[in-house]
Amino acid sequence: SEKLENELILTAFTGDLYVETGNTVKYTVQVMNKGLTAVAAGDYKIVVKDASGTVVAEAQGVDIACAATVSVAVEFTPTAEGEMVLTATVDYAADNNKENNSASLTVNVLAAGSQFVIVGSGTEKFSVCPASFMSGQSVSQTLYYPNEIGIESGLLKMIAFKYYSVTSNYPNVPVKVWVTETDRQDLSSSNIFSDDMTLVFDGNAPVRTTDTEWILPLDKEYEYKGGTLAIMVFK
Repeated sequence: SEKLENELILTAFTGDLYVETGNTVKYTVQVMNKGLTAVAAGDYKIVVKDASGTVVAEAQGVDIACAATVSVAVEFTPTAEGEMVLTATVDYAADNNKENNSASLTVNVLAAGSQFVIVGSGTEKFSVCPASFMSGQSVSQTLYYPNEIGIESGLLKMIAFKYYSVTSNYPNVPVKVWVTETDRQDLSSSNIFSDDMTLVFDGNAPVRTTDTEWILPLDKEYEYKGGTLAIMVFK
Protein backbone atom coordinates (compact mmCIF):
# COMPACT_ATOMS: atom_id res chain seq x y z
CA SER A 1 0.00 0.00 0.00
CA GLU A 2 1.10 3.56 -0.63
CA LYS A 3 2.69 5.32 2.31
CA LEU A 4 0.94 8.34 3.76
CA GLU A 5 2.70 11.64 4.26
CA ASN A 6 1.88 11.78 7.97
CA GLU A 7 1.08 8.64 9.93
CA LEU A 8 1.80 7.75 13.53
CA ILE A 9 0.74 4.37 14.95
CA LEU A 10 0.38 3.42 18.61
CA THR A 11 1.99 -0.02 18.73
CA ALA A 12 1.96 -0.78 22.48
CA PHE A 13 0.52 0.50 25.76
CA THR A 14 2.11 -1.22 28.76
CA GLY A 15 2.59 -0.81 32.50
CA ASP A 16 1.67 -2.13 35.93
CA LEU A 17 -1.81 -3.71 36.01
CA TYR A 18 -2.03 -3.46 39.81
CA VAL A 19 -1.55 -0.05 41.38
CA GLU A 20 -2.31 1.61 44.70
CA THR A 21 -4.64 4.52 45.27
CA GLY A 22 -2.66 7.75 45.53
CA ASN A 23 0.59 6.30 44.14
CA THR A 24 1.95 7.71 40.89
CA VAL A 25 2.72 5.00 38.33
CA LYS A 26 4.42 5.20 34.95
CA TYR A 27 3.05 3.69 31.75
CA THR A 28 4.85 3.34 28.44
CA VAL A 29 3.36 4.09 25.06
CA GLN A 30 5.24 2.99 21.94
CA VAL A 31 4.70 5.03 18.80
CA MET A 32 5.87 4.19 15.28
CA ASN A 33 6.21 6.68 12.45
CA LYS A 34 4.97 5.02 9.25
CA GLY A 35 4.71 8.31 7.39
CA LEU A 36 7.10 9.92 4.93
CA THR A 37 7.75 12.90 7.20
CA ALA A 38 9.68 13.06 10.45
CA VAL A 39 7.58 14.27 13.37
CA ALA A 40 8.85 16.68 16.02
CA ALA A 41 8.13 16.23 19.72
CA GLY A 42 5.95 19.31 19.81
CA ASP A 43 3.71 18.10 17.01
CA TYR A 44 1.91 15.37 18.98
CA LYS A 45 1.14 14.22 22.49
CA ILE A 46 -0.14 11.13 24.29
CA VAL A 47 -3.53 11.43 25.98
CA VAL A 48 -4.85 8.81 28.43
CA LYS A 49 -8.56 8.68 29.28
CA ASP A 50 -10.68 6.53 31.57
CA ALA A 51 -13.85 4.71 30.50
CA SER A 52 -15.95 7.84 30.96
CA GLY A 53 -13.72 9.81 28.57
CA THR A 54 -12.09 11.89 31.29
CA VAL A 55 -8.44 12.72 30.65
CA VAL A 56 -6.36 11.24 33.48
CA ALA A 57 -2.86 11.76 32.05
CA GLU A 58 -1.00 13.48 29.23
CA ALA A 59 2.57 13.53 27.97
CA GLN A 60 4.32 15.42 25.21
CA GLY A 61 5.72 13.32 22.37
CA VAL A 62 9.39 12.88 21.48
CA ASP A 63 11.10 13.44 18.12
CA ILE A 64 10.48 10.50 15.81
CA ALA A 65 12.19 9.92 12.46
CA CYS A 66 10.62 8.11 9.53
CA ALA A 67 10.29 4.34 10.10
CA ALA A 68 11.40 4.77 13.72
CA THR A 69 9.70 3.69 16.94
CA VAL A 70 9.91 5.64 20.19
CA SER A 71 8.70 5.18 23.75
CA VAL A 72 6.80 7.90 25.58
CA ALA A 73 6.39 7.74 29.38
CA VAL A 74 3.02 8.77 30.84
CA GLU A 75 2.50 9.21 34.58
CA PHE A 76 -0.86 8.53 36.22
CA THR A 77 -2.08 8.80 39.83
CA PRO A 78 -5.26 6.80 40.55
CA THR A 79 -7.64 8.29 43.09
CA ALA A 80 -10.26 5.55 43.61
CA GLU A 81 -10.24 1.78 44.07
CA GLY A 82 -11.63 -0.58 41.45
CA GLU A 83 -11.09 -1.72 37.89
CA MET A 84 -10.22 0.96 35.35
CA VAL A 85 -10.02 0.76 31.58
CA LEU A 86 -7.41 3.23 30.40
CA THR A 87 -7.19 4.20 26.73
CA ALA A 88 -4.04 5.84 25.39
CA THR A 89 -4.29 7.84 22.16
CA VAL A 90 -1.71 9.51 19.96
CA ASP A 91 -3.04 13.05 19.50
CA TYR A 92 -1.46 14.14 16.19
CA ALA A 93 -3.49 16.70 14.28
CA ALA A 94 -1.68 16.15 10.96
CA ASP A 95 -2.16 12.37 10.99
CA ASN A 96 -3.66 11.12 7.71
CA ASN A 97 -4.94 7.91 9.35
CA LYS A 98 -6.21 8.05 12.93
CA GLU A 99 -7.75 4.58 13.05
CA ASN A 100 -4.61 3.01 14.55
CA ASN A 101 -3.81 5.64 17.17
CA SER A 102 -5.30 4.06 20.33
CA ALA A 103 -4.87 1.09 22.68
CA SER A 104 -6.49 0.13 25.98
CA LEU A 105 -5.29 -1.38 29.24
CA THR A 106 -7.35 -2.75 32.13
CA VAL A 107 -5.87 -1.65 35.46
CA ASN A 108 -6.88 -2.71 38.98
CA VAL A 109 -6.55 0.02 41.57
CA LEU A 110 -5.98 -1.40 45.05
CA ALA A 111 -6.36 0.29 48.42
CA ALA A 112 -3.35 2.22 49.67
CA GLY A 113 -0.98 -0.10 51.52
CA SER A 114 -1.98 -3.19 49.52
CA GLN A 115 0.69 -5.66 48.43
CA PHE A 116 0.37 -7.56 45.17
CA VAL A 117 1.92 -11.02 45.53
CA ILE A 118 3.09 -13.02 42.50
CA VAL A 119 3.21 -16.76 43.16
CA GLY A 120 5.85 -18.54 41.09
CA SER A 121 7.86 -16.75 38.40
CA GLY A 122 4.93 -14.61 37.31
CA THR A 123 5.24 -15.92 33.76
CA GLU A 124 3.04 -19.01 34.10
CA LYS A 125 -0.20 -18.80 32.12
CA PHE A 126 -3.27 -20.98 32.27
CA SER A 127 -5.18 -22.70 29.49
CA VAL A 128 -7.22 -25.31 31.40
CA CYS A 129 -6.50 -24.83 35.12
CA PRO A 130 -8.06 -23.16 37.15
CA ALA A 131 -10.98 -23.29 34.71
CA SER A 132 -11.73 -25.15 31.50
CA PHE A 133 -13.82 -23.52 28.81
CA MET A 134 -14.05 -26.73 26.78
CA SER A 135 -17.04 -27.84 28.87
CA GLY A 136 -20.01 -26.29 30.63
CA GLN A 137 -18.60 -26.78 34.13
CA SER A 138 -15.17 -27.27 35.62
CA VAL A 139 -13.65 -27.38 39.09
CA SER A 140 -10.03 -27.14 40.22
CA GLN A 141 -8.20 -27.03 43.52
CA THR A 142 -4.62 -25.85 43.94
CA LEU A 143 -2.22 -25.49 46.86
CA TYR A 144 0.08 -22.49 47.20
CA TYR A 145 2.86 -22.96 49.74
CA PRO A 146 4.11 -20.28 52.16
CA ASN A 147 7.51 -20.03 50.45
CA GLU A 148 5.70 -19.31 47.17
CA ILE A 149 3.48 -16.63 48.68
CA GLY A 150 6.31 -14.92 50.54
CA ILE A 151 4.41 -12.86 53.12
CA GLU A 152 3.67 -13.67 56.78
CA SER A 153 0.07 -12.46 56.81
CA GLY A 154 -2.40 -10.15 55.16
CA LEU A 155 -5.91 -9.72 53.74
CA LEU A 156 -6.54 -11.52 50.46
CA LYS A 157 -8.74 -9.18 48.39
CA MET A 158 -8.25 -10.34 44.80
CA ILE A 159 -6.96 -13.29 42.79
CA ALA A 160 -5.74 -13.13 39.19
CA PHE A 161 -4.57 -15.80 36.75
CA LYS A 162 -2.59 -15.01 33.60
CA TYR A 163 -4.12 -16.20 30.34
CA TYR A 164 -2.25 -18.45 27.94
CA SER A 165 -4.45 -17.21 25.09
CA VAL A 166 -7.98 -15.86 24.68
CA THR A 167 -9.68 -16.29 21.31
CA SER A 168 -13.32 -15.71 22.31
CA ASN A 169 -15.21 -13.35 24.59
CA TYR A 170 -17.25 -14.93 27.39
CA PRO A 171 -19.35 -12.15 28.93
CA ASN A 172 -21.23 -14.43 31.34
CA VAL A 173 -19.05 -16.81 33.36
CA PRO A 174 -20.64 -17.76 36.72
CA VAL A 175 -17.83 -18.60 39.14
CA LYS A 176 -17.45 -19.55 42.79
CA VAL A 177 -14.12 -19.41 44.60
CA TRP A 178 -13.30 -20.90 48.00
CA VAL A 179 -10.05 -20.51 49.96
CA THR A 180 -8.61 -21.90 53.17
CA GLU A 181 -5.29 -22.64 54.83
CA THR A 182 -4.28 -26.25 55.30
CA ASP A 183 -1.58 -28.48 56.80
CA ARG A 184 -1.66 -30.73 53.73
CA GLN A 185 1.40 -30.99 51.51
CA ASP A 186 -0.56 -32.27 48.51
CA LEU A 187 -4.04 -33.29 47.38
CA SER A 188 -3.19 -36.83 46.33
CA SER A 189 -5.50 -38.51 48.87
CA SER A 190 -8.52 -36.26 48.23
CA ASN A 191 -9.58 -32.70 47.66
CA ILE A 192 -10.61 -30.37 50.47
CA PHE A 193 -14.38 -30.12 50.77
CA SER A 194 -15.95 -26.73 50.09
CA ASP A 195 -17.71 -26.92 53.49
CA ASP A 196 -14.25 -26.74 55.08
CA MET A 197 -13.31 -23.65 53.05
CA THR A 198 -14.42 -20.01 52.94
CA LEU A 199 -16.50 -18.82 49.99
CA VAL A 200 -14.85 -15.57 48.88
CA PHE A 201 -16.32 -15.03 45.39
CA ASP A 202 -19.71 -15.88 43.92
CA GLY A 203 -20.55 -13.98 40.76
CA ASN A 204 -19.77 -13.29 37.12
CA ALA A 205 -16.14 -13.38 35.98
CA PRO A 206 -16.19 -12.42 32.28
CA VAL A 207 -13.38 -13.34 29.90
CA ARG A 208 -12.34 -10.77 27.30
CA THR A 209 -9.92 -11.13 24.41
CA THR A 210 -8.43 -7.74 25.28
CA ASP A 211 -7.39 -8.87 28.78
CA THR A 212 -4.17 -10.62 29.76
CA GLU A 213 -5.46 -11.97 33.08
CA TRP A 214 -8.60 -13.47 34.59
CA ILE A 215 -9.29 -11.21 37.54
CA LEU A 216 -11.45 -12.24 40.49
CA PRO A 217 -12.11 -9.34 42.91
CA LEU A 218 -13.22 -11.13 46.06
CA ASP A 219 -16.65 -10.46 47.56
CA LYS A 220 -15.28 -11.36 50.98
CA GLU A 221 -11.76 -10.59 52.14
CA TYR A 222 -9.83 -13.56 53.51
CA GLU A 223 -7.42 -13.12 56.42
CA TYR A 224 -4.28 -15.00 55.40
CA LYS A 225 -2.14 -16.10 58.36
CA GLY A 226 0.94 -17.49 56.62
CA GLY A 227 0.04 -21.11 55.95
CA THR A 228 -0.42 -23.20 52.81
CA LEU A 229 -3.25 -21.61 50.86
CA ALA A 230 -5.79 -23.79 49.07
CA ILE A 231 -7.87 -22.20 46.31
CA MET A 232 -10.83 -23.92 44.69
CA VAL A 233 -12.44 -22.49 41.53
CA PHE A 234 -15.81 -23.77 40.29
CA LYS A 235 -16.94 -22.47 36.90
